[in-house]
Amino acid sequence: MSNFVTVNVNGQVTLPARDRKKLGILPGTSLYVVEHKDGLLLRKTTPVSEDILVKIRRIADEKGLTQKDIVRICREVRTEVYKEEYGEG
Repeated sequence: MSNFVTVNVNGQVTLPARDRKKLGILPGTSLYVVEHKDGLLLRKTTPVSEDILVKIRRIADEKGLTQKDIVRICREVRTEVYKEEYGEG
């Protein structure tokens, strides 16, 4: 699947309907944008369930981690995972 899209004045692009349908991208679907060596890569994100967030908060509290610490760690891990999957980018 290859298409050209145009960035509008607000920095938005419209994904072709055929591609959205094929990939199950519905209004409100969250996409993760990652810089890749060839441009930008869009991936659907998976919502995190409330019970997982509660477990993360409990563990963070036990270890004395702040919300800022958790965000930093998640970004570091996410970067490592994408590098493993897609290369240096």
